[in-house]
Amino acid sequence: MFMPTIKKINAREIINGRGVPAVEVELTTDRGLSVCASAPSGVSVSSHEAVELRDGGERYLGKGVLRAVENVEQVISPALAGLDVTDQALVDQRLLEVDGTPDKSHLGGNAITAVSLAAARAGAQSLGLELYRYLGGVGAKGIPVMCPNMLSGSKTAGNELDFEDYLLVPYGFESIEEALRAGVEVFHRLHRNLESRFGLIAQITALAPPMQTSEEAFDMILEAVEQAGYARRMGLGIDVAAGNFYDVDKGLYALRAGDTDADGMISLYRELTDKYPIVFIEDGLMEEDFAGFARLTEAVDCLVVGDDLFATNTERLALGAAQGAGNAMLCKVNQAGTVSEAMAAASAAQRLGYDVVASVRSGETDDPAQADLAVAVGASLMKIGCPLRGEMITKYNRLMNISRRLGRSAVFHGAEFGF
Repeated sequence: MFMPTIKKINAREIINGRGVPAVEVELTTDRGLSVCASAPSGVSVSSHEAVELRDGGERYLGKGVLRAVENVEQVISPALAGLDVTDQALVDQRLLEVDGTPDKSHLGGNAITAVSLAAARAGAQSLGLELYRYLGGVGAKGIPVMCPNMLSGSKTAGNELDFEDYLLVPYGFESIEEALRAGVEVFHRLHRNLESRFGLIAQITALAPPMQTSEEAFDMILEAVEQAGYARRMGLGIDVAAGNFYDVDKGLYALRAGDTDADGMISLYRELTDKYPIVFIEDGLMEEDFAGFARLTEAVDCLVVGDDLFATNTERLALGAAQGAGNAMLCKVNQAGTVSEAMAAASAAQRLGYDVVASVRSGETDDPAQADLAVAVGASLMKIGCPLRGEMITKYNRLMNISRRLGRSAVFHGAEFGF
């Protein structure tokens, strides 16, 4: 049986949910199949993740991606022409060979990710499979707990909150449909409460109220949970993004209450986890502090997630695991650069006994592939923006659609996080 091959790949510049240019590609096979895919983009990024290629200059304030688009059409398309589109490993390996850099900086991680995702979608459709099934196999039936971002802080929000994201973890439900309904209800109650207290509230990938402390943020989220009738069925998550307030020269973390070291941060997290139903702490320390992450993992009874720490990279994951750093890995396809690398990192994490937490980026497009990838890699949780912006809602709806397609075979991961 002759498998379909890649005929041509076109690319174009589109706009993502933050109003920033992104790369979208259209891949056509020799049998006439045409699919599109686009690359998400992050704002808070690891120094170890795939590097996006931006144009510089005045156009789009330097954020244009025409150079990456040109690389897709003039370099990548000829290099991939004739490859079996159902051989994802081969396609991704060729992408890495053509780029030739460890961080995808030659062709651009945004160009490479978009092409890799398009190839995966074309391979799936060529075989008549859903993307999650094509990538994850027959065992891909676990539905992650979607964790909507409720409140934003730190440099992304311009308020006094130390941490970047304060998330909801609606675990105490029978299905993703019930959990998402409850999460949406809590969000709207929280939004109403915040507007009653502070007036008009800025919206980013979450709400950004003029709050002062993390305790205030947690208390208001839990108040909304209580009002909605879901007490003891929902937990909390924190994306600290500690690298944003780490002072390299001093070797200290600049909190609003004053500077502190890694042990001071760990003591703070222990206090918070003792007081609140925190399910996970992400990037609680700067990205090179493997030893500190190991101490944090011992100190708290929750998931300690490495994002910038691991960068969806098998080598950094192995380095961290050898030291006992963390017990969960965040999985971002554009952080790795290709679908194959993201899948390999997730598999490696699970072999090491780490949970996999899927995640969108703040600069998402309307491509719903992130939901399929979350199911394919067996993620127990999936971080996502609040239920407002369309590029986030596509992932909400796609995950519910996957659950419906799986029917009785779907396994909702919520039971793993009961308190």
